[in-house]
Amino acid sequence: MDKAAQKPPAKAEAGTEAKTRSESTTRVPVEAAAPVAVDGPERLTVRMIFDEDSWVEIKDRAGNTIFGQLNAAGSRRSVSGERPLTIVVGNAAGVRLFQGEESIDLAPYTRVDVARLTLE
Repeated sequence: MDKAAQKPPAKAEAGTEAKTRSESTTRVPVEAAAPVAVDGPERLTVRMIFDEDSWVEIKDRAGNTIFGQLNAAGSRRSVSGERPLTIVVGNAAGVRLFQGEESIDLAPYTRVDVARLTLE
């Protein structure tokens, strides 16, 4: 009789766990839901979506590194800085880069899988 009393709570927990897993897979990432920042005449914002692990370094007008790190596949980043921004992207084929809503094709700036460009 004790065994029968223990089984229903286990089933209820399994249902709750499945519901929790289902809810976590349908959440929208905060960055995807956020509106694109409007830049002033001196500032520029770039967004990056990483389809593959990739290294990115971004420097502002003064040459200060404002972003530099290895980014995991599936992650997203947004960076703002004073114009112009100098950008180096390792594994460029695995990165989608945006200035505002405009997609930036990295292919013309890529040599041996490293893209180097300056956004005014």
